[in-house]
Amino acid sequence: MVTPTERPTVTVWSDVGCPWATLALHTLRAAARRRRVPLLIDHRAFPLELFNREPTPKFIVDPEIMAIAARLP
Repeated sequence: MVTPTERPTVTVWSDVGCPWATLALHTLRAAARRRRVPLLIDHRAFPLELFNREPTPKFIVDPEIMAIAARLP
């Protein structure tokens, strides 16, 4: 249970190079601001390039960036 003086903490594991993860973090922060919740985000890196043993190809990332850019303010 969170007391009124504590800041709620959300731990987020995401690939910092993933545009969808960036959108999710932006949405989380915006929702906390709208509700005036002093949220602390504990952001942990989950680099998919290390697990996949290769980078995500540019031809995949570029269209994702364009799709997300249309959704961000």
